[in-house]
Amino acid sequence: MRLEQGEAEEGRRGTGILGGSFDPIHNAHLRLADCALKELGLSEICFLPAAHPYLHKHKDISPFEIRAEMTRLAIRGRRDFRLSLMEGEREGPSYTVDTLRILRERCPGESFTLIIGADQLYELENWHEPSLLFRLSEIAAARRDYGRRERSLSEQAEYLRGRYGARIHLLSMEETETSSSRIREMVRRGEDISGLVPESVLCYIREKGLWRS
Repeated sequence: MRLEQGEAEEGRRGTGILGGSFDPIHNAHLRLADCALKELGLSEICFLPAAHPYLHKHKDISPFEIRAEMTRLAIRGRRDFRLSLMEGEREGPSYTVDTLRILRERCPGESFTLIIGADQLYELENWHEPSLLFRLSEIAAARRDYGRRERSLSEQAEYLRGRYGARIHLLSMEETETSSSRIREMVRRGEDISGLVPESVLCYIREKGLWRS
């Protein structure tokens, strides 16, 4: 079942969930979504801008409406990419487990795969209600070599599988150094970000004069 409308394509399974502040959404987000879509045979990717990301509670982020519009522009024209504004309808911190719980209630027969960056695989245990999160969703993570960590990415995946019964997929995509915070800083310094965000998002950033305080 699609989260907004229509039906999933026959032979494909489940919905990928890619959440974040998306301040701004950038090309690495889109490449990660494409990688998960193809390698896991998902029916679609649902992009979920966080209304009040708890990991950003001490940082200034752009209003939800601006971040949602940048996301809409970035995925426009992609039938297998969807934008959900459900987190904008809730008050308080945006906990991933609460979002997954609501999605399960709305689509009880659907399977969900949470798409994350490699670094987040090491942080999942510290997220709100991790045991429930692993029951509600599969996990798909980008790859990255963390030579100085106690466990390699594959070892961390095995650890979470053993402790929580987590269903984890390691994608072929290597995580990049691109980040939304870096892009915002580049804009503040007047640097070119044209290769880092979709053209439509770049035009929106320029039109609104974002991060040029």
